[in-house]
Amino acid sequence: MSCRRAKLPADPQFIEEVRDVAGLYLAPPQDALVLCVDEKSQIQASGPVIAQHYRRHRHQEFPRFLRLIDAAVPAGLDLHLVLDGYANRKTPEIHT
Repeated sequence: MSCRRAKLPADPQFIEEVRDVAGLYLAPPQDALVLCVDEKSQIQASGPVIAQHYRRHRHQEFPRFLRLIDAAVPAGLDLHLVLDGYANRKTPEIHT
């Protein structure tokens, strides 16, 4: 059995971001729902899944998918999304 060492990203905020994400999953805020949003086509999740297939993965499709998520979440819950792999996640439209 071989042992591989993982390399941590060079991002100076990586450790802080990992703590934030782990904290959301382990102790979500009251009246909040924490979801992981992944652009990969393989679904390996348990529990309910909100999914939508798009032919292309452009910046135009992502806001449509966010609106789909928003519509599926019960009113009154604050929504916290953990995003991975989206280059366009930092645009003002996405934050709005």
